[in-house]
Amino acid sequence: MKQIVHTIQERCVGCNHCIRACPIETANISYIDQDKNNRVRVDPAQCIACGACLSACTHGARYYEDDTERFFADLHSGRPISLMVSPLLRIDFPLWKRLLSLFRNLGIRGIYDLSLGADICVWAHIRYLEKNTSPLIAQPCPAVVSYCEVHRPGLLERLSPVQSPAGCLGIYLREYRGITGDIAVLSPCIALGNEIEESGAAEYSLTFLKAAEYLKKNFPELPAEESEFTPGFEDPPGEEIPPGAMLYVPGGLGQSIGYFSKRRFSVAQGDGPGVYGNMDLFADTPGELLPRVFDVLSCAGGCGLGPGSCGPGSGDCGPGAGEKNIFTIQAALGGSRHGAPDSDRDNYRRALFRRCDETLSLEKFLRRHVSKNQGRPPVSEEALKEAFAALDKDTEAKRNVNCGACGSATCGEMARKIALGINIPLNCIAKVRDTAVMERQRNVDLYRKNAEYIELVHDVGFALISVASDNFDQGMFNALEAICITLKGAQVQLWRAEDREGTTWLKRLFTYPPGEGGMDAFNEEALPGWIGELAAGRNVGRNFSIMSNQEREIFQKQGIASVMGVPVLVRNKFWGMILLSSSEERSFAEADVEAITAGGLLIVASLMEREMTLRLIEAKEEALAGTRAKSDFLSRMSHEIRTPMNAIIGMTKMAEMTGDITKLRYCLSTIKASSAHLLGLINDILDMSKIEAGKFDLDSVSFNLKKTLDKVCSIITERVTEKSQTLGIDMDPSLYLHYHGDELRLSQVITNLLSNAIKFTPEGGTITVQVKKLKEEAEADWLRFSVSDTGIGMTREQTALLFRPFQQADKNITQRFGGTGLGLAISKSIVEKMNGRIWVESETGKGSVFYFEIPLKRQDPGAIQAEGDEQKGKAGTADFRDLRLLLAEDIEINREIFKALLESTGISIDIAENGKRAVEIFQKSPGIYDLIIMDVQMPEMDGLEATRAIRSLGTPQSAAIPIVAMTANVFKEDIENCLAAGMNDHLQKPIDEKALIEKITFFAKRK
Repeated sequence: MKQIVHTIQERCVGCNHCIRACPIETANISYIDQDKNNRVRVDPAQCIACGACLSACTHGARYYEDDTERFFADLHSGRPISLMVSPLLRIDFPLWKRLLSLFRNLGIRGIYDLSLGADICVWAHIRYLEKNTSPLIAQPCPAVVSYCEVHRPGLLERLSPVQSPAGCLGIYLREYRGITGDIAVLSPCIALGNEIEESGAAEYSLTFLKAAEYLKKNFPELPAEESEFTPGFEDPPGEEIPPGAMLYVPGGLGQSIGYFSKRRFSVAQGDGPGVYGNMDLFADTPGELLPRVFDVLSCAGGCGLGPGSCGPGSGDCGPGAGEKNIFTIQAALGGSRHGAPDSDRDNYRRALFRRCDETLSLEKFLRRHVSKNQGRPPVSEEALKEAFAALDKDTEAKRNVNCGACGSATCGEMARKIALGINIPLNCIAKVRDTAVMERQRNVDLYRKNAEYIELVHDVGFALISVASDNFDQGMFNALEAICITLKGAQVQLWRAEDREGTTWLKRLFTYPPGEGGMDAFNEEALPGWIGELAAGRNVGRNFSIMSNQEREIFQKQGIASVMGVPVLVRNKFWGMILLSSSEERSFAEADVEAITAGGLLIVASLMEREMTLRLIEAKEEALAGTRAKSDFLSRMSHEIRTPMNAIIGMTKMAEMTGDITKLRYCLSTIKASSAHLLGLINDILDMSKIEAGKFDLDSVSFNLKKTLDKVCSIITERVTEKSQTLGIDMDPSLYLHYHGDELRLSQVITNLLSNAIKFTPEGGTITVQVKKLKEEAEADWLRFSVSDTGIGMTREQTALLFRPFQQADKNITQRFGGTGLGLAISKSIVEKMNGRIWVESETGKGSVFYFEIPLKRQDPGAIQAEGDEQKGKAGTADFRDLRLLLAEDIEINREIFKALLESTGISIDIAENGKRAVEIFQKSPGIYDLIIMDVQMPEMDGLEATRAIRSLGTPQSAAIPIVAMTANVFKEDIENCLAAGMNDHLQKPIDEKALIEKITFFAKRK
């Protein structure tokens, strides 16, 4: 038998649902993987492909394979194939006639109703029963056949030798219709692949579910024309007999035998997973007590509800498909048989029987069943004794417990399976019960601790945001006090890194509680190893017992027995340290460090805002003309930053207090939106800082101008729709669309102008983007871009202030519409950097038109990426199930976010906690990875060094593997350093989901 059911090991969580659902006790093997996780895999030698585990698995770890992909590939190549189709097609595919037309259009030679095979199967059983008097197991179910051959070979002499309907029809087509070429069968049965392989009835087994998935992906539209099945028996004597006339009850072989044999044979029926236990009873029951026919079916409720069909939870099988049950199946099949009224049923049966007797030979429709039973090795007493010891089962009473949870009948059976190596003690529910109680208590304690730390972050934020601006130091002391009290420390200090003649020093800024003594500053010489560790992003923890003599001399004077230094990184660069001291020797948990880090980031963010404020105040004193502008900017910036910060802190507090999942999701959604707004403000400030520092550079790439405008407009479309505005694009038809320049910065300018137009245009207004070619030069075109609106407009005095940093046209505008006043100043700098100019024309109440003119170098269209590349990586549509990625990231929360972003794509992700570990993992298995995402700032070995180490391995895989940097360092020199180290590309933190999927798609296709 071939393996049909498989396990995705990475998704298996060892819940044992598959073991409990599987009717075959030995078909699953539990084990502990290399990462010490409980897993369950299928034993292909024991599995009968009944499919019970597919429905039971709630983690998507079980799946099955059929011949769908191979079938369509061979069909497309021109291979001659005929198709047998289950009549259940009429339920699962409401547009089945159009589906049959599609198959004929693809080259299928003939399409035959499996009901004809069922008719032959009923006829053959009745004729066989007339010659053989022994009790018979009548089986249309391939899983039942596999059960007998693998697990109950003693039943084979009772198992009907008549082929199933698929086997009967396949033999009829080859032997009596002269069909040449291959045959495929389309049905709901996943186990049919084993039967057709062994009997030779067909070459392909397709299930409804897999076929529906393939058709939905490759043929979303079915042909308009309709088609029927190819006739079965051609022109029989007398009245024509359609396929299915012999099925008394849809799918009921036993009832059909009883009815058409005039009840000469006693018939019993059984279906569902429990049928295997009934077959065991059948084997142990004296023959005189058995029914003449025992009709069995593996799938509960019939074939149409099996795992290969399209029922609830299985996906949509086509237009109009819906939920179904046994009653809808029987009703639909009953109407599809084309049968005669009950009074004429005998006429149909006699005509069909006469046709079969005249045409067919019973012997051709019989098969021989072969035992595949491999048996189980004997279990030694010593191995069984060790298994009971592992289960803590030291008495007979304990060994005969049936808890109904582990998948074994008794603890004794569980021990036998452990001794055989197919189960593990961890699956014993009684054994892990006490462990679960202790784990629950640990979780409760952890929850309480996390609640304290959430409260700490709230208190720190509240302390920083609630004090007046002229009492900033008090806010810092209050924030440090919250950290000190919550973490039960003796003292907390804030230190900042500074450069002194090429040497890094740490300078103490704030201390709580304040006190005399201690260092005000230190360097690497004073405390060897400290600054190096902290600058690398690693914590420095010391207890008195392990301190060096220098450390003891410094801290003992202050009565300090334990210290924990936690680095503060801003944009992945070392900013300083939070130092927590204790008067007792103690250990600091990871959660303690995380709480210090979270509080420290808030403190440093507030301090940096304060420093920015002070710098603006100093600038005010130096330039009297800019005093009012920068004062207004300070007020706006304070408002703009504090507003999302207040929302973040407030919603954190609400989330902490609520138990309502809906309210919790609302809080998280608000926190996400506020964080995105805060990130946009920071980006504007950083852009303005680079401009003022003279570090603002442009990149040059090939791009399609029309597509660039389309992307920009698509980004702001939602905001336009919200205000019921009309957005138009007017491009000069003579434009040469392919150019070379900084597409990102050009998009930024257009986006800024469009955002202002949307903001200052009332609902129902009109906004137009226009591009004109002014003149052509040798290699470049001068283009004029304009953004016009029907908004509020401006006076001449207001327009004169627009492009100055930190200024807006009117204070009332700030109060009504918000904003920092940096967007137009940044846009002006970008345009001028491109050797262009920007200006505005406006009239109060009649709207505004913003113009800018720039030269763009014409580019050969061949340099532009192919059209199809634009579709790569769209969130929600990417399918990376065949890809494997190695993520090198030292921060746990960053790893969780990364995996969450890609969860829907199905990609396999392996984790390396630092650069050194990434090199080791890749060197061990270089051929399994399609891509490496490498954080730059990591302990042990940073991303640049790790990349150079991988490239230096000297293997084809190490040279070819794409490596993409992932870092918050987005300056041009940072990106150049990544490329120089051997990386292929660069991803900016925070990670954008669309950009991430685009990178993966690009490098996967290129590879």
